[in-house]
Amino acid sequence: MRDVMSNEAIDRVADELDDNAPDKVEDLWEDTNPLVSFLSHIRPNLHISPDNFLVRLRQEGNLPGADAETIIIAVFSATKDELSQERVQEVAEFLPGKISEMWQAA
Repeated sequence: MRDVMSNEAIDRVADELDDNAPDKVEDLWEDTNPLVSFLSHIRPNLHISPDNFLVRLRQEGNLPGADAETIIIAVFSATKDELSQERVQEVAEFLPGKISEMWQAA
């Protein structure tokens, strides 16, 4: 999700999660790979189709046999519970098509 957002928006979400979220939700937002984190901050936000978003989750999420949509909605729901309405709306503006719909429904 961070890949499609601006660095400023990523930081605003991280700040709210730092202040409000349980560690498990906050950990979902953090990029634990230092190289990937660095590269993410120097490149522009990506424009990913909803289908590619799901493919990347399946490939990078290491969740064999799990339903990607169910996982996305669960993570989105847990994340939204810890964010202000302003931040929830800001995230929705970055998400493409079906992924944005899943964010809104979570």
